[in-house]
Amino acid sequence: MGHPSGEATSAQTLTEGVNGMRLRRLFGAVGTAGLVAAVAVSAASASISGPCAANIAGAGVAGRSGTDPAAAIHVKKGGLVNVAMSASSPISQLKIQLAFAGFKWTVKNGEASGNSWTRTLKVNDYATWGVGLYQVSGVSTGAALSCTGTALVRVEGNPLATVAGGTALGLSVLGVVGLLGGALRGRSRVGAVPLLGLVAGLFLGVGILTLLQQYGAVYPTRAIALAGILSGVLFGLLVPAVTHAFTTGHFGPWHFHHTAAGH
Repeated sequence: MGHPSGEATSAQTLTEGVNGMRLRRLFGAVGTAGLVAAVAVSAASASISGPCAANIAGAGVAGRSGTDPAAAIHVKKGGLVNVAMSASSPISQLKIQLAFAGFKWTVKNGEASGNSWTRTLKVNDYATWGVGLYQVSGVSTGAALSCTGTALVRVEGNPLATVAGGTALGLSVLGVVGLLGGALRGRSRVGAVPLLGLVAGLFLGVGILTLLQQYGAVYPTRAIALAGILSGVLFGLLVPAVTHAFTTGHFGPWHFHHTAAGH
């Protein structure tokens, strides 16, 4: 005679092992997004490109990372910042540009004369809604010249006293509440939960990423911004689905088979 109980136990062990491996792969997607961000931080840096020198708020740009928060030049919210460049040949055109999350825009654009220039920026004109990390570039061009100096600037201040910081905190709280609601609903049914999880995860990803920027912990390059938002969305989709899986024994097309006690 065979042993049904033993066979059922073996089937249960095999099925749970396979499904556990699949779950680990799904969670691994979130980790991969974080890895992309880490690689982007180490790879994307800049200081001086071309035959010139530059300084921001009196600090030299040469040899300074354009993405590492530890290398950021500190300025006061409400203060003034001087951006200056010099070269060995005449400069005819200048630009000052800001960059955030992969987007770059020009805040000063004009003519220059001689071999150097200095322009003063009001911090509040460009960090109107928040504080934290921003990338600043000075660009100089001439008949025989083209160079760019780039550095991170950290605007000091209380993030939670700004529009950006307060909004980021609110989004983070809404994201956590939404994920808790999705997890509770996912215990009984998963069909209507993905949209809630997606929105909650999006709020959480954007909120945390913005808070990290506001507190000067992370400068969001385009890769880091995408990775942070994607991680939040994936997390938001996985939480209710995994809760549903462990309470019902079903994860999408996969099934967890449990042997009843006493058999």
